[in-house]
Amino acid sequence: MADRHVRIDSGALLSFTQKVIASTGVSEDRARTTADILVGADLRGISSHGVAGGTGLSELIERIREGAIFPDALPEIEHNNDWALATVNARGGLGPPAAL
Repeated sequence: MADRHVRIDSGALLSFTQKVIASTGVSEDRARTTADILVGADLRGISSHGVAGGTGLSELIERIREGAIFPDALPEIEHNNDWALATVNARGGLGPPAAL
């Protein structure tokens, strides 16, 4: 029985993923950050969160097309003067760039 696994160079996968994300209107830097996270998950063996995973590239593109993710949203830090912490509001944008 032939091996049904196909190995893809991680650099090629990163470049492809970044280009696909950027094609939706996401800035190049935020597309790169998101692609880094997806490919990184695959490289760590967490394929459920990788490029082809359940929270991967196809779901990301679908959610942008449906208006559930805003490709041009910029995250903001929200301060509360009465608390010793702040929160990050991704404003409906991509999670990885907001987290970084």
